[in-house]
Amino acid sequence: MLPAAGHQRPQAGTVQASAGLAAVAASLAYGVIVGWDATVPAFAAFFATMAIATAIDLRERRVPNRLLQIATPLVVSLVIVAAIAGAENNLATSVGGGVALFVVFFIIHLISPKSFGAGDVKLSFLVGFAISWFGMVQLQWFLIWMWLGMALIGLPILHRQGRGSGAMMPLVPILSGAAVLTVLIAAA
Repeated sequence: MLPAAGHQRPQAGTVQASAGLAAVAASLAYGVIVGWDATVPAFAAFFATMAIATAIDLRERRVPNRLLQIATPLVVSLVIVAAIAGAENNLATSVGGGVALFVVFFIIHLISPKSFGAGDVKLSFLVGFAISWFGMVQLQWFLIWMWLGMALIGLPILHRQGRGSGAMMPLVPILSGAAVLTVLIAAA
């Protein structure tokens, strides 16, 4: 897919380096906040997944199935290990949150497939799963941050690209920002 007229996509190396640094910074911040408990590997893997998905979405406007096929079982497994190790949250709530967010995104996708792509829908399970580790109320905060991000960042991007130009906004960077913000605030 070619970018809209007057819009250049960022260079791959810059995007990858920025995404990698963001994942490391989020992981370190999370570790400091929670005192380096058993959940740190799970959330470091989650932050890395979101960073990789962001970098790919910015360049290619898609979320690769292969990324989710690797990352989802990895993050879920690490959360299970954290739960077994005695981390203080509810695994069932995480699963419920993942399913709930997936259903919301899937319904939006059915109503307007151009609004949320299939990759965004598939990624939503992992996002909901991770965020709900801190309770279902965190999903509400995530949705607030996500819609706010779409309004403050996405709408100006779409406006700049112009109406009728097939303008598209990569959603994963906004999902990632909202997810990281929600997790770090909930962990604090």
